[in-house]
Amino acid sequence: MNKSKTALEPLPFKPRRRPVVLLLLDGWGISVTRENNAIRQAIIPNFKNLVAHYPAAVIAGSSKKDSINYPMMGAGSTNLESDSLSKIIAANHLKQIKIAETEKFALVSIFFNNSELQLPGEDYDLVPSPVKTTFDINIKMATPEVIKHLDKALKSDLYDFIFLSLANIDNVSHLGDFKNTIKAIEFIDRSLKKITQLVLNHKGILLITSSHGYAEQVFDLQTDLATTENTANPVPFIIVGEEYDGKTIGLEDAPANDLSLLEPVGSILDISPTILHILGIDVPTTMEGKSLI
Repeated sequence: MNKSKTALEPLPFKPRRRPVVLLLLDGWGISVTRENNAIRQAIIPNFKNLVAHYPAAVIAGSSKKDSINYPMMGAGSTNLESDSLSKIIAANHLKQIKIAETEKFALVSIFFNNSELQLPGEDYDLVPSPVKTTFDINIKMATPEVIKHLDKALKSDLYDFIFLSLANIDNVSHLGDFKNTIKAIEFIDRSLKKITQLVLNHKGILLITSSHGYAEQVFDLQTDLATTENTANPVPFIIVGEEYDGKTIGLEDAPANDLSLLEPVGSILDISPTILHILGIDVPTTMEGKSLI
């Protein structure tokens, strides 16, 4: 355990009028250092700082397919007939918004909700992805604009839950360009500092994770060929908030702040129950996942 962290006092179990923000950094998987692991070679001081100062863990993925991961994450269950997090939030008369660029928007809305219907109290904020060609890899994509939209949503003081997904690491690593994947990771790390500060400025709570890995295995070590699918490696899970600074939530700290040295403490099924716990909403028995707090 890091001596600088102490146990978090139990959270009061009541709805909080403060934003809970779920940020997905898809493609950010956890693995040991290898030649094909772009995340381990990237310079990511902001990510490492969050691991050092806030509760951080590793959770298991469930599938290599986004079309399966997002519905399971949203339902907190392998049974997709269960009510999703979004439906439960709507049923409790809370406001929510989904922010993403074109590349990810169907996943954060229809797939995560497991429904094609927009829910009461739910807003969609679609940010167009920049036009790109095979000769032009834009590692920034629409992230600067997505961050502006997040800032606007936070300043509105309308939303209890904000969901955004950044597509950079996932999309760039799928092109098989190792150097550009590292650049995309480092750009996201710089963006992470901005996003964190925005959420903290509004007394919010930020949950950082991923639906799957990829950038930790950009190419096959035996063939040198680009990886053709997502990985099933574990993914990071960090809770950022002023009351979590320097605290633990009963989970083992990463030795030397290296998440690859940790075993998974749960799975992506635990993300929705954790959000409900923070919002002060009872976790339904239909959810297989459990709150990580």
